[in-house]
Amino acid sequence: LVRYEALAGGGYQAALNGESFAALQRHWAVEMECFASPLNSRFERFCSAFPDTDVWFGSCGSFFDFHPTNGSFEANPPFVPSVVSAMTGHMEGLLDAATDRGDSLSFVIVIPTWAHTDGWKALNEGRFLRHHLVLRQQEHSYCEGAQHKRWKQAHRMSSCDTSVFWWQTDAAAEQWPVTSMGLHDLRAAFASTLSADQRARCRLPTPVVEPKDAARLTGTKRAKVTSAEDAHPPLKKGKKEKTESRDRRKRKVTKEADERNVSKERRALRKQRKEEKRAKR
Repeated sequence: LVRYEALAGGGYQAALNGESFAALQRHWAVEMECFASPLNSRFERFCSAFPDTDVWFGSCGSFFDFHPTNGSFEANPPFVPSVVSAMTGHMEGLLDAATDRGDSLSFVIVIPTWAHTDGWKALNEGRFLRHHLVLRQQEHSYCEGAQHKRWKQAHRMSSCDTSVFWWQTDAAAEQWPVTSMGLHDLRAAFASTLSADQRARCRLPTPVVEPKDAARLTGTKRAKVTSAEDAHPPLKKGKKEKTESRDRRKRKVTKEADERNVSKERRALRKQRKEEKRAKR
């Protein structure tokens, strides 16, 4: 804990929420994080900065000493331009080698949309780029890196726009393609921790729940989905009307629950401020 505190606190350990990781695993078979710690790791295996202590929690060591030959990985590095540039160079070497072997190697990279930095430019212009998704600042949040100390605030709103890059070999692009359904699901997952009012103001999509598809995670080639209608055929009229009515009731209940939670948080915050003022006196 002291080591990670010395790096700059919770901001350096902020991570994607659970719904986002689930979407990445569902659509692109992501199985490991390239930059994580015991404080925020999602999967059993991950790369981290301090292997001597983190190995007991599942760390495989530094990403820069990690040389996978195939597989699908998520990379959310510290938001430091020099680290992003070094990561980009390491990934290029790994993807070059995988391409020569004909292996499937894929990286989903999540960094701030800092278009002026060399690392962002290299990712956006790289020859392995398959897709670039931009999430606006008000449309998503991250898991709080210091949640072990700030347990009442599990998530923090993003401080800037976020870029999500897909870097893949040809074999990986065919095995785990970037589809409109996957992008829709991932965007909704990033926004899942926002309140109903925040989602409504931003006109964000609702999460799409797809049927379980074991082949998607075992590497079998899947059919490309171009729209939600392709993945889910239209319901009959009577069933559709019943479904829409049920969905409206669910949204109403969710909105009321969100409003109650917001009221509780405001009351708790006012109480905390009063106590702090009393303590100062």
